[in-house]
Amino acid sequence: ISYQESLNFIDTRFFTASCVQYLYYIFEVMLVILIIIYGQKAIETLLKKESPIPFGGIVLAMTWGAYHWKPIGYVYCYIFILINITKER
Repeated sequence: ISYQESLNFIDTRFFTASCVQYLYYIFEVMLVILIIIYGQKAIETLLKKESPIPFGGIVLAMTWGAYHWKPIGYVYCYIFILINITKER
């Protein structure tokens, strides 16, 4: 393999990896938007009214954020907060 052929191979791999990475981020953004939309809708369905509180963002923080924020103690704290916020009085 010549030097030029190896550069072409590296360029092809880089281009492919970049395309796959961009597609991954597009799907990730779509998933985040869906979590926000359906999280908001789920909480408003539970409360049986529209709410000015951004529950979709709270659900996103508790699902996506709990996974990315590793300490398990915080996960239980999130669950406790969610239960108390959504509990009808």
